[in-house]
Amino acid sequence: MTNEQLKELEDKLWDSVNSLWAYGGIKALDYVVPVLGLIFLKFVNNKYSRFEKDINAEYEKAKGTRMERAIEEIALAKCRLYLVPNARYDYWLNLPGMISMAKALRDAVESIEQFQDVKFQDVLPKEAYFGIEKKNQFSDLRELMEIKLRQMLTQNKTRGRFLERFEKIIDEYNTGSLSIEEAYEELIKQTEELTKEQERATKSGMTEEQLELFDLQKIDKLSQNEEKDVKLAASSLLKILFDAKNKILIQEWHKEKAAKEMVRQEVKKILNETLPNSYDRQIFSEMSVIIFQHFYEMAEKGRGFAA
Repeated sequence: MTNEQLKELEDKLWDSVNSLWAYGGIKALDYVVPVLGLIFLKFVNNKYSRFEKDINAEYEKAKGTRMERAIEEIALAKCRLYLVPNARYDYWLNLPGMISMAKALRDAVESIEQFQDVKFQDVLPKEAYFGIEKKNQFSDLRELMEIKLRQMLTQNKTRGRFLERFEKIIDEYNTGSLSIEEAYEELIKQTEELTKEQERATKSGMTEEQLELFDLQKIDKLSQNEEKDVKLAASSLLKILFDAKNKILIQEWHKEKAAKEMVRQEVKKILNETLPNSYDRQIFSEMSVIIFQHFYEMAEKGRGFAA
């Protein structure tokens, strides 16, 4: 290998290392053992390839005669190792996506050791590959959950607790309080919670917009009838305020003092007519502010207008 080729190889290796760290969150301590194991496996594949033609020729020559020998016996005599089909480099390169690469590499190592002396047993890394595979799974799941949480928060601002839980899991993993396996399991649990949350609007007979308003107005220990009243308040707010004929949420209403006051009073009127009596004056006042602010923020984002 020339100096130029060595330099090119070095640059490619460093690029790979940087990619592992930047995009996969995989540190040097995570991949050093698996990479060395892969280098060894590639080395034995190259070595075996140099002898393979002679091994096969000798096997075929004696096949069916009194001098027939097992192909692994011939291989061990010629190059001191034997590679079964699933220990070949080409097998890994063409491995179907549904098959675990970590398991395939472990099986390859075990098959190589099977034909070696006892002193060479359990020398090569076997389980280290699963660490990287788990990190890749964790990284993919983390990315998908970040996207999903952003979408869900856009639909309903009260879902902040899910984001807080997610960030807590990531922080605990980054500080070492949770192992990769524990963090992954916690994320899996949260995906189940997110799925239930996404189904809550449909199961409650509400739209996502109505559910958000319901959540903003909900207080603890509501009876079934009180819940119905709060649902009514949510649907009434959307129906009345967004009816263009009522001329309440007019264009740019949030920028005009008189228009803002009209919206504030309409919100109070609707809530007064729909919220249960258990919402005393203080709670009612708080809810009026919260709901008005909700529509004001929608308007700021260009979504709070009736037409």
